[in-house]
Amino acid sequence: SYRRFLVDSYCGHIGMCCVFDESVFGQDEFSREVGIMSVDIAVKKYFGDFTLDIQFQSQDNRIAVLGESGSGKSMLLKCIAGVMTPDEGHIIINDVTFFDSGKNIHLRPRQRRVGYLFQNYALFPNMTVEKNIGIGLREKKETKKKIVASLIEEYHLEGLEKRRPAELSGGQQQRTAL
Repeated sequence: SYRRFLVDSYCGHIGMCCVFDESVFGQDEFSREVGIMSVDIAVKKYFGDFTLDIQFQSQDNRIAVLGESGSGKSMLLKCIAGVMTPDEGHIIINDVTFFDSGKNIHLRPRQRRVGYLFQNYALFPNMTVEKNIGIGLREKKETKKKIVASLIEEYHLEGLEKRRPAELSGGQQQRTAL
């Protein structure tokens, strides 16, 4: 299971991205063990005429980054998740170095154990809810089936298992993607 979640959302001209530890969803064994989330980020990413240049540290379980459209919030989340590689700097979460240009460290996205919820939810339109949820699981068929059923119950998607994304509300699509 993922240990950290990244959520990217957009409303009007102001967008928000959040980074949070799964402890915000409830106290599980991992959350009790880790306690707080430690974040140390200092990255630069050059993208055409735009340069993302951000530095911050936090000990909070939830971090929100607000800014105008085009200010680099989504780019920051993509760098944390490993979908995009910064040009310079470092990303350290809970004392695990995800990226460090000076030390030539670049963990692959799967090694980061980060769940990333895109603005458009990135669901496969031709797949059902249960297939969209299970697509990233590498477990054996029966184990995968149990995990998917558990997630469907946890995110209140019961009765929607055979529906496709176009048949879901925005909130149902978001919970499926999460």
